[in-house]
Amino acid sequence: MVEDGWENIKHSGELLGLPGVGKTHILSSGYFATGESLSDYVVKRGWSFDKLKNIITGLRYDGFIVVFVMLKMINWPNIWGQVKLILVLLERLGRKNRYFGKDAIIDEGVMQAIWGFLWRTRIKSSVFKNTILIIQRLSKYIGTIYYVGCRKSSNIDRLNIRAKSSPNVKNIFSNAESYQRGRRAMVMLLCAIRKNGHKFKYIDNIN
Repeated sequence: MVEDGWENIKHSGELLGLPGVGKTHILSSGYFATGESLSDYVVKRGWSFDKLKNIITGLRYDGFIVVFVMLKMINWPNIWGQVKLILVLLERLGRKNRYFGKDAIIDEGVMQAIWGFLWRTRIKSSVFKNTILIIQRLSKYIGTIYYVGCRKSSNIDRLNIRAKSSPNVKNIFSNAESYQRGRRAMVMLLCAIRKNGHKFKYIDNIN
């Protein structure tokens, strides 16, 4: 049973997990029984006018404050990559406006966008404090969080297969250091979620 989350939504949630753990597979396999079609909420690659509208909408939902906090966390050598991820976060936040009052589980949501930003950020105590602040500001927009995990070997294998079958998809965990940074960023995010009093449900994707 899905717990009540965002006050404007009956039952909404999002999947969170490292790339390649099987979030999209779980969503498309019928794991969740919702009354709402999920196809309209899948993130399409590239930019569009709809995404621009979502970013503008996202700024209305405490977006300005969140952007200010995230700008303080930027590593200047990687500034453009991190600025793009801030725009991604705003787009995900604005996109939630599309399913007010609907039953929907989202693959790439706000929390996943925050993870992507943290993965490119130097992990230190000030970053953790700012992450807690960001989630606190976004608390009323967060539904149920489903954390998807799997074995490390399965995770790496899936990413390698994905990279081979889709030339445009790069294996972001192509080396051990990158993978460890990804895990550290995820641990920090999960701790910040708990620190704000939110719970997440664990899905072990053993297949």
